[in-house]
Amino acid sequence: MKKILSLILALTLAASLFACGGKSPTAPVPPATHPPAVSPTPAPGETIPDYITIQGRQYSTSATSLDLNRDGLTNADIEPLRNMTNLTYLSLVDN
Repeated sequence: MKKILSLILALTLAASLFACGGKSPTAPVPPATHPPAVSPTPAPGETIPDYITIQGRQYSTSATSLDLNRDGLTNADIEPLRNMTNLTYLSLVDN
């Protein structure tokens, strides 16, 4: 019985390390060093449209939150987000 418990513990530890990329789960994550994918705001003098279109779907530029998870979006697809100056929440998980 002790061998089975030891094996389960070892497998659990190995799975945990694999999920963390071999690093300690409490290790600090280094900051991103690449530039932002899109310009953070519209260019000076540029008129902000009432809505933007991303992959054929329209979104109001007055929206304050937007969830675009798992849509397979590219940097070019999300370029129109720079017109959404009221956003306080944006989720782009798994794109």
